[in-house]
Amino acid sequence: MLRQLSRPCTSVPRAVSASRLASTSTAAALAPEADAKPKRRARRTPEEMEVERQRRADSRAAREAARAMKARTSYSGSTAIWGSTLANLSEEVQHKVVTLRFKEVADGKASMEQYLEELMKIQRPPIPEEVPLPESMARFPLLPPLRFWDDLFWRASTVAQRERIAVHNPETALAMAHAFLDSDATRSTGPKTVIEAFPGPGMLSRALLTLPEDKLGRLIILEDDARFLPFLEPLAKADPRVTVLPMSGFDWATYTHMDDKVLTDIPKLPFDAGLHPNLHFISHIFMTAQHEQFVSQLHRCIPQKSWLFQYGRVPMSLIMGEWGFKRLTAGENDMERCKHSVISQISAQTDLAIPMEATAPFTSHFHPVKVQHLAIERRAVSRRIGSPYLAVNVVPHTEQLILPNELEAWDFVIRKLFVQKRTPIRQSIGSIAPGAEYLLKYANQNASEDKQIDAAKSPPEITNDEWARLIREFINWPFAPEDLSVDAFMRYDEKD
Repeated sequence: MLRQLSRPCTSVPRAVSASRLASTSTAAALAPEADAKPKRRARRTPEEMEVERQRRADSRAAREAARAMKARTSYSGSTAIWGSTLANLSEEVQHKVVTLRFKEVADGKASMEQYLEELMKIQRPPIPEEVPLPESMARFPLLPPLRFWDDLFWRASTVAQRERIAVHNPETALAMAHAFLDSDATRSTGPKTVIEAFPGPGMLSRALLTLPEDKLGRLIILEDDARFLPFLEPLAKADPRVTVLPMSGFDWATYTHMDDKVLTDIPKLPFDAGLHPNLHFISHIFMTAQHEQFVSQLHRCIPQKSWLFQYGRVPMSLIMGEWGFKRLTAGENDMERCKHSVISQISAQTDLAIPMEATAPFTSHFHPVKVQHLAIERRAVSRRIGSPYLAVNVVPHTEQLILPNELEAWDFVIRKLFVQKRTPIRQSIGSIAPGAEYLLKYANQNASEDKQIDAAKSPPEITNDEWARLIREFINWPFAPEDLSVDAFMRYDEKD
């Protein structure tokens, strides 16, 4: 029986083989003659083979460097790993090793001083935008050379973090520092407490610290991005004027915390007492909708005397895109004029702190510097990273036409009319409320002939003085709606 079971069975395999052969023959007969022969794999060129060999060599070297650095528990001893291992690696592999080592610094496992020392051993030539550090800034903890900023701040970031913009040119930063705190518009008698939001790695922070103590009394840095904190926290050890708060400049709780813990010695002054001598706000503003709303909210706080303006006429200095600046300062008939333009101009005076040419082109003064790093192409050209960036000073007016309890009414009227931006107000004013056409008549009753509001004007053509008179009549109008909230449809009012 065992012998019989072990005997090979030839009939079934033959049948199967025959059927397979038949099906294969049929398929071969039906298939085109060109497809019957298998395609031969194209031979790689010597150049392609060399690229592949280099890629594998780089990969092996990177793994060896990573293993070697992981084995080191401290910075004591030789730093030959960086000098020899990284010298001839591709930029892509260098990036991986540089960021791996920086993570050790961020985690507190290594010192920043030795990290920067080792970083310089990488044989990567300076880029054209790199500017030597002035002598006045040499006493502060060093920043990595600009050629490594992409490795540390851009390529190691998330998509949202790549919207971050920061001054990289030390000479530009020094010019901004003096223009922000020591210009005719912002100069004060006493030392200032400066709140700096979104400083990035801190080139502007270092420039501000070059100012004497009678100009800069304290520098409070707001930064919650872990990529930048290792370059900001050493400033607090180098200069007693510095306080680094790992908190977001967007979060209103941050400013509440400062009111209770940090700004307790700042006096609260009335607006007619002049520019506040001891408080100043500075911030980078990015090309995002969130930052546009942030700037708008800051201007809305001025007439309400809330936020930092509870302390008085606190000046602001903003580093922002040209497109945002045009929205702040757009006059009648300007394409950029919107609700934000009206509110900001009635609340404050906004001017360039340094000439526009002093911050052009973008890549010579701001990071990121590589063309391929510029923002999403679907965004309008004027709102992409890489479009012109400016430094501006914002000084609140002494007299505020918008009273603290009237901001909601201003919002309501301007928003309603700007929904129909190109429509004459004689046609669009009825959208405010039934009978609102009479508001134009009331606003013109006691006005001289040259001050009459032309009903044929569209909202962008109305002057700030005319807006003030029209909205004053709305506030006093007995038939004004009680509910001044704006529905979801109205939130699309300013899509220019």
